[in-house]
Amino acid sequence: MPDPEHPEHPEPANVDRDQPERSTSDLAAKRRSRADQDGSWRSQAAFVMPLAIVGLMAGGIIWVRPTPLELRDHAVSQVGSFLGVAFVISIFLERAIEVFISVWRNPDAARLDVQLERLEQLLKETESPKEKSQVRAHLDQLKITRARYKVDTQTLAMWVSFFSGLLISVAGLRCLETLVVAENLASLSDKQQFLFRMVDVLLTGGLIAGGSEGLHKISQVYTTFIDTTKQRLRDNAPQTPPSP
Repeated sequence: MPDPEHPEHPEPANVDRDQPERSTSDLAAKRRSRADQDGSWRSQAAFVMPLAIVGLMAGGIIWVRPTPLELRDHAVSQVGSFLGVAFVISIFLERAIEVFISVWRNPDAARLDVQLERLEQLLKETESPKEKSQVRAHLDQLKITRARYKVDTQTLAMWVSFFSGLLISVAGLRCLETLVVAENLASLSDKQQFLFRMVDVLLTGGLIAGGSEGLHKISQVYTTFIDTTKQRLRDNAPQTPPSP
C-alpha cells in the first residue's frame, strides 16, 4: 500500500512550476534590453555622425584650401537646359533598367503571385478550421516573402540607376561644371579640381538616379522661380512716359 507521505513517484524537488512564466518574462526582458541598447546606439550615432562629418569637412578645407569659383554669365539659365537634358536621359535610363530588371526578376515574382492566388483560392475552399489555420499561416508567410522580394527588386533598381548615373556623370555630363567658368576651374589646384569633380559626379549621379518624376518636380520649381523673377522685374521696371 503506498504511503501518502512518501508517494511512489514523488515530484522532483528542483522542478519549478513557474518556469514557463519565468522563461517568457526573461525573454521579454531580454528583448526590452536589446531594444534599449539599439536605441542608445542609434542616439549616439545620431549625435556622433554630424560631428564626424563636420570634422571631415574641416579637415578637407584645411587640406585643399579651396578658392572661390567664378560663375558663368547667365548661369541660372544654364540650369534649365541641363535639367531638360537630364530629364531625357533619366527617361531613357528608367526604360533600360526596367527591361533588364524585368528579365531578371519577373519570373520569380510571377511564380510567387501564382502561389498566392492558389493559396487564397484554397483558403476559400477549405472548411476545416485546422486546415484553414494552416493555409492562412502559409499565406501570411508567402505574402511577407513577396513583399521582401518587391523591396529587394526596388533596392536593386535604385542601385543600378545610381551607378548608371555615376557612369554618365563620369562620361562628361555634370551639373556643377556647366555653371562655372572653365578657365577658372582649370586654374585651380589639383586637390580642389579633384574634390570639385568628385562632388559633381556624386551630385549628378544622384540627380539622374532620382528618376524622371523627381527631375520633373525640380523643373517645375525652377520654372516657377524663373517666372516669378521675371514678373517681379516687370513690376519693378520704371514706366516710360507716353510720348506727346
